[in-house]
Amino acid sequence: MKKMLEINKVSKKVRNRILLNNISFSIDTGDICGFVGPNGSGKTTLIRALTGLINPTKGEIFVNGVNVQTNKRKALQQVGAIVESPVFFPYMSGRRNLMNLARLTEGITSENIKEKVNDVLKAVGLEGRADDKVKNYSLGMKQRLGIAQALLGDPLFIILDEPSNGLDPMGMKQLREIILELRNNQGITFLISSHFIKELEMICNSWVMIKDGSIIWNGQTQELKKGDNKNLEDMFLEMMSG
Repeated sequence: MKKMLEINKVSKKVRNRILLNNISFSIDTGDICGFVGPNGSGKTTLIRALTGLINPTKGEIFVNGVNVQTNKRKALQQVGAIVESPVFFPYMSGRRNLMNLARLTEGITSENIKEKVNDVLKAVGLEGRADDKVKNYSLGMKQRLGIAQALLGDPLFIILDEPSNGLDPMGMKQLREIILELRNNQGITFLISSHFIKELEMICNSWVMIKDGSIIWNGQTQELKKGDNKNLEDMFLEMMSG
């Protein structure tokens, strides 16, 4: 199986504080990977390194075989990300926000902006509300608009940082369905950071668990649950308190 993400002995040190400590793991193409750990464990630091916002102190990160440090532009062309809450102009419609963002997206010509925006709105189920102002969107709709933004550049790999925060059960269900549909129909690989283990368990087939800047477990769901009848949330809490 081809690797979509490879992280090789990545560390990040700021002054005398170690934020990431010699981290290595990989994600197969087509995986939906749950990225979990307590607050302050290093999740956000690693996501910032994956998206090129910070450089590791040492180690290498590859997206689809391309080194993020030495060929950032080519590597990140393949990545879509929602880090924290997506930000849009509230008095513009969802469509107008995406049209403006599409003009800044490499690979989209002025001739196909309209078609591309229509495609991503349809992919997240917002075509019926596309011309409403974003200030009238629910939190779940804003998250879906954020995924539409991430889809503009035709990414192979999407990183979502706490996408379920503040969502009601219906919003969470719609988000799950969109993620599964994008993986199943477009082959997009996902890394999803979240505190909602039960939510992740419904869609994730692989996991990375991090504590104090170090990986404490990673692998496939069936490996994690092998021979153990506990639910994943209980297993996660046991690992984190060990």
